[in-house]
Amino acid sequence: KVEEKAEEKVKHDVEKDDAVPLLKEERAEQKVKLDAVAVMNMQKAEQKDQQVVGKEEAVALLKVEEKAEEKVKHDVEKDDAVPLLKEERAEQKVKLDAVAVMNMQKAEQKDQQVVGKEEAVALLKVEEKAE
Repeated sequence: KVEEKAEEKVKHDVEKDDAVPLLKEERAEQKVKLDAVAVMNMQKAEQKDQQVVGKEEAVALLKVEEKAEEKVKHDVEKDDAVPLLKEERAEQKVKLDAVAVMNMQKAEQKDQQVVGKEEAVALLKVEEKAE
């Protein structure tokens, strides 16, 4: 019995001694797995950060592009408007010139009418004297 107990104890101790490295190995494997999970989580977090930064950069870039497009559109409209404004001014000048010519013609007609009246009066006076 003593020998059996001694053998059992030796067997148990051997199993225990054999189990210790296995437990250590198991714990080490679990730690490696946990470390891998932690690394993956960090990588995911970094990717999310990069995506957020990427989205912000994309939004900023879009805004810059929109502003550039607006400026180009505005400049094109401005460039398109310049000839139209010049044309409008030219038309207004032609109208003003036409009005000025008409006013000059009216003034000449009035002068002629006055001259005509004066001639008529002078003619009447000549006729009166002749009578």
